[in-house]
Amino acid sequence: MSSANESSTPQKSITRNELFGGSLIRMTPPGSELLTEASWDALTSLGAGSAPFALLRVPSAENAERWIPALTKAGLRIYPLGAGTNFAGSDTKLDDHIFLQLTDDRVSRLPDGRFQAFAGAPLRKLLLCAKENGCSGTAALSGIPGSIGGAVCMNAGACGKTISDFIAELTLLDLNTGKTETAQKSDFPWLYRSSGIGPDKMVLSAVFCFPEGSREEEDALWEQEKQRRAKAPRGRSAGSVFRNPESCFPPAGKLLDDAGAKGMREGAFRVPQEHANWIVNEGGGTASDFRRLVRRMKGAVYQKFGIELHAEIRCPEMDRTVDRVLVVMGGESSEREISLCSGKGVAGALREAGYDVREYDIRKLALTDDMKNWAEVVFPVLHGGYGEDGRFQALLEEAGICYVGPNSAACRDIMDKLRSKELMNEAGISTPAFAILDDPDAPVPEGFEFPLVVKPNSNGSTFGVTLVEDAAQWKAALQEAFRFDNCVFVEEYIKGVEGAIGVVSGRTLPIVEIQFPGKIYDYDAKYNANSKTRHPCPPENMTPRQQEEVAREALAYAKKVGAENLVRIDVIVRAKDGKVFVLEGNGLPGMTPTSLVPTEAKTAGISMTELCSSLVESAVRNRR
Repeated sequence: MSSANESSTPQKSITRNELFGGSLIRMTPPGSELLTEASWDALTSLGAGSAPFALLRVPSAENAERWIPALTKAGLRIYPLGAGTNFAGSDTKLDDHIFLQLTDDRVSRLPDGRFQAFAGAPLRKLLLCAKENGCSGTAALSGIPGSIGGAVCMNAGACGKTISDFIAELTLLDLNTGKTETAQKSDFPWLYRSSGIGPDKMVLSAVFCFPEGSREEEDALWEQEKQRRAKAPRGRSAGSVFRNPESCFPPAGKLLDDAGAKGMREGAFRVPQEHANWIVNEGGGTASDFRRLVRRMKGAVYQKFGIELHAEIRCPEMDRTVDRVLVVMGGESSEREISLCSGKGVAGALREAGYDVREYDIRKLALTDDMKNWAEVVFPVLHGGYGEDGRFQALLEEAGICYVGPNSAACRDIMDKLRSKELMNEAGISTPAFAILDDPDAPVPEGFEFPLVVKPNSNGSTFGVTLVEDAAQWKAALQEAFRFDNCVFVEEYIKGVEGAIGVVSGRTLPIVEIQFPGKIYDYDAKYNANSKTRHPCPPENMTPRQQEEVAREALAYAKKVGAENLVRIDVIVRAKDGKVFVLEGNGLPGMTPTSLVPTEAKTAGISMTELCSSLVESAVRNRR
């Protein structure tokens, strides 16, 4: 396979004045190199992508720190680039992007016996250093190409081992502020092919701890791994294309083989006969051809097995089948401002994925020209009112417009807490006892005792929610709830561990626990408690059995209301006996980068960009 470092493609160095039109005039830090015509063919092992791109190479963390404020001030989006062994480029010039590469490749043994490696060092260099110093555990990872930075970010692994098995601590660069920070291994979830390190962070260095072992035994294991890797297909590639699905399914390679992927071809790219989860570039391939082949492979598996594979290769445009997405936000409900924040988050993520995105602040329930004639997909990010009760979705359905999220009937049933409770009872899903009131002067319903929860029947974002602990608080709680709805919901109060779990494309995401300072998760706890409200994901106070039960109940709820494509379910695990109760659902959950569903997705190794892209593509695939 041709190496990116072996290419002789020229790289054009320019000053910052030339790149940014004179907006930055300070002298370039010594040792830095700024390229405006960098080549994907020269700088990635796959060689996919015909458009030039901007690349900044820096020799040290200190230089990187000095660049970040200037780049962000210039309005550029900064993306880390490692050795380029797991990356597909673009055929479109990304004028608002700049890729940042740290060239520091130092590896050393520390006085305490641990090893420090900087982001630009090849992973193999670290492993050789550890092996030569009498350590074991290095062989399984010895055939993985790429740099320390990239390997850590994706939690690279092979043969049952991952790089996180040996990580002790990390030094990270914040790509928004330029500040460095030290993190411990325990600060991140470290799941399969995912570290949990966000896209706004760049790995600068890491400290590793390897166990002691026999040099002879380790040499033998290295030789075995070398022989195994020698069987990989020849030619330019980025390694395995897809992650393996959950352990209950066969590996991605087996699924692709059985789905007939071997021999598939698009342009210069083909799937070799030796390995169905592999793509080889035979010369001159475009990123568009590569993405088309990936979509064909993915589609073949989905059509035959109903299993959605996720790409392991980094490429924001990987899964696109449409180009134009209209993000609809705002509305006229009490949750308008929250909707605008969510909409901006979705629009930004979709732009990062390469979609042509327009934003629309909806002020009345009506279709627009953009919805009917421009958008290939409408992405509603509306909270409350006609955006969440199904009326807007019904308009889209009548016009035959493809859109993201549950259909109008599901939205209506989820938004109406009474109807949602009735459906849960029909399905045998445990939920707290409840009653409905339509009189602001009504007494406490028969059979209810304090404390209890009062909230509007059809509203979200915890508006109007009150914990009533005694009779003196009853009337004020009713008045507050009736401010938001003409129908009020009274519910049994259950003390326990609260959480939320998303269902996306028929699969549950990890559970996020909601730890708040008061007795109830109300508006203040959700939006005004700052650091006092925490959202650990995975949950800290649910047993594995309880988490499994939460996932089962959540999936049952999603199926019952008909919202398996997208819904967030709020749950509570009762403190006294561990029983799981479903509280309610949300068919259009918050979608800022720090909202609950994106937080859950991040823990599962799915970025905000991947999450929003997958929802768009799922809408196209399941077009109503």
